[in-house]
Amino acid sequence: MRIESQSLPAYIYGLPREESYGSETISNVWKQILMFPTENWDPFNDHSKQSESILDPARTLARMLCVKMDRHLKTWIDRITRKSKISKKETITLSWALRIADEREWEWDPGEVLMCVRDNSNGFLHEDVDEIRLRFPELFTELDADEKYVKNVEGLIKKSYDTFQDRQLIHISAPKFHKVWNRLIETDGDSEDAIKAKQQWSMRANRDFEWYCKKTCDEEEGKGSGKRRSIMLQTGGGHVLILTPILSADGPGEMQKYAEKKLQAIKEYFEGIEGQHWAPLLWASWNNGQSKVMPTEHDDPMSLVEFLSEEHGEWLNRREQSMQRWSFFKFGKYSGNTRFQVVDGQRAIFYLDVMGLGDHCWPHTEDEGRERDEWDPPNRKRANMVEGFLKSRRITPVIESTFGLVFSKYFPQQVDAMGGDEIVVRMDKANWLPLVTSVEDHCLKIHSSIFPEEPRLLWWAMCREEGEEGVRNTNLMDFSGMKDALRVIQNTEGPDKKVNVTRFVNPLFIDPPSDEELSDTGYEPANPMFEEFQAHLERVEKLSETMKRQLDSTLSALIRIDCE
Repeated sequence: MRIESQSLPAYIYGLPREESYGSETISNVWKQILMFPTENWDPFNDHSKQSESILDPARTLARMLCVKMDRHLKTWIDRITRKSKISKKETITLSWALRIADEREWEWDPGEVLMCVRDNSNGFLHEDVDEIRLRFPELFTELDADEKYVKNVEGLIKKSYDTFQDRQLIHISAPKFHKVWNRLIETDGDSEDAIKAKQQWSMRANRDFEWYCKKTCDEEEGKGSGKRRSIMLQTGGGHVLILTPILSADGPGEMQKYAEKKLQAIKEYFEGIEGQHWAPLLWASWNNGQSKVMPTEHDDPMSLVEFLSEEHGEWLNRREQSMQRWSFFKFGKYSGNTRFQVVDGQRAIFYLDVMGLGDHCWPHTEDEGRERDEWDPPNRKRANMVEGFLKSRRITPVIESTFGLVFSKYFPQQVDAMGGDEIVVRMDKANWLPLVTSVEDHCLKIHSSIFPEEPRLLWWAMCREEGEEGVRNTNLMDFSGMKDALRVIQNTEGPDKKVNVTRFVNPLFIDPPSDEELSDTGYEPANPMFEEFQAHLERVEKLSETMKRQLDSTLSALIRIDCE
């Protein structure tokens, strides 16, 4: 089974489920899929409780399907929304429209929506919908012969779009993960327990944050009418986009009070976790406004480290279950790169991290006439918020499916961490080059199918032998100097631009060049780190020149096909 949206129906169909699950349950599962599933979703789970699964394949494939629909339904959605009673025009996705309809308790049928998706995608989604019809025919049995369902679905989208434009948007987030953690744990940050605690926090923070945002919305009054109730349009990676209720007044003071109340409620949920009693930095941004709640000043930070470190061990089974679920997606023959029995000295720690995810989705903005320190949220215009969440929903399936690829193709012996944008695993060090190549190939395929953005350098990749220090070696995140150097030389424009990388993966070397190696280049920069990284890039280019030529050739072929 391949990691693609067309595999979703077969995967869900093969999951163990209660015999009593009937057509209503199946319908609800596909409703959740079409609404871009949340961090805490997995099929047939009690949605009134947090899911115990991590990186569930069904969630990743469902998000891939939603992003694919965004790409191929834009013309259809734009045609419908042009009929809106409101003059300003904004982008709305199908999943946002369905979430609004669901919250307003407007009836809609997933089978009707899927048939409209099939009929309005210019053939690009025929196979996806046909796979669903093959395994879940009960979704489509009630469709009327005269196709009244088309008017039903288009009318639903138009009504939801009117609601979308009638209300304000607010961006709630739990930002600055590393800085907030380092602010809390000022000492012993490199201890074994502290490293495990940080890894555990990276796995649970986004899930908890989303769950508490949902609870604060569920506690509001106005179910059905929806006028006094917030609607969560999209969640992921520690960011939530909320459509606010209709406030009693349109002034900035009302939004300020709404945001402060929302952030305070989320903070109290975090602090209420037994054993934790701590909340991270929380931000709220809206059109020309912002609010924040600073992290809790913990009386005993090391007790939090102990709590999270112990929980990291308790979650071992969850991490292993995630690998087991992704095993369904192993395809092709055994590559022969992994030894059947990995002994001491043959295993290494692998680290994959997304480059500049936050800056890519929500770039830093200049606040006119307003000074702010690093803990203050920025002002964000509504259009920038919408564009940021569209970028986030496009890149999220790329990240999650890449992690799934690591699990399915290489079957690591151990998973140390799998946060929103990074993964740390242990496996045979012979898999280093095959892993980099596999991630390159996977990202290229994603770009050619569901990801409508220009290819860019996306991943940091590091590999280190376990050595005698054991767990301490999992702390591979402290490469900020090298990362900053790459950003500088990539972002520099004009004749000073040093490099234009077209790969997806940038390997980082643990052993930097020596002073002698640097002096041999004949170049004496003002910034030694810059020169160090220049030498590093030359080594990377030599190792991956063949791969780079293959990638450029494939991209050129895809462009020619697209033009034809």
